[in-house]
Amino acid sequence: MLYVWLTDYLADTAGYVYQQAGILQYVMTPENTKIPPGVPFKLNTSSFRILLPQLYNKYPNMAMVLNLTAIKAPNMTISPASINVTVPGEIIVFVRDANKTLQEAFTLGVTMYASADVSIHSGSRQENITGKADFLSASITLLHSNIGPFEVSLLQSAVNTVCKYFVIPAINHYTEVGFPIPTVDGVSFADSAIQLGKDYVMIGTDINYKPSYWLREWKELY
Repeated sequence: MLYVWLTDYLADTAGYVYQQAGILQYVMTPENTKIPPGVPFKLNTSSFRILLPQLYNKYPNMAMVLNLTAIKAPNMTISPASINVTVPGEIIVFVRDANKTLQEAFTLGVTMYASADVSIHSGSRQENITGKADFLSASITLLHSNIGPFEVSLLQSAVNTVCKYFVIPAINHYTEVGFPIPTVDGVSFADSAIQLGKDYVMIGTDINYKPSYWLREWKELY
């Protein structure tokens, strides 16, 4: 049995790389966004006519574009019971007029909280540790407004929907691919099990060893 320990520092470093590379950014437009059935709003100011009348009054029946960005690297907290992820970000809400010109309406500060599960994926050439996040909650604040002050809690449900149906799937698109675990050439994992501890993930696994073609050729020569 082989044991591998991975600390939360590794996950935080990966999050930092993603954030610095601009991967943790998502733009929602009416053209690229399919609103799930049952969600009571569309990316148009008309959907917020009652909820946020000052938005509709200033920009009547205009398309909306949301720019979602992680402003800091995500932070992962690992305990024996769970893995939790905190993502500090912001949502810049634009309206788009008939000439396709964008005007900023307001900006929200958003801190998203999610839980995560990790697993091992064995590929043909490497072992990857992969993750899947689930939305827990989000806290929001008003950072800037061009439509005047408003009660930000009115948008809590809309922000929760955006996080759950769009931000989390975008994150999972990358974490479900995962990142490689250092191994020796020709070694693969079998019957792997994961155990959580304080600030670490421990992987216990049996191993299979099959020398690569070049290693077999080298042994035959020498």
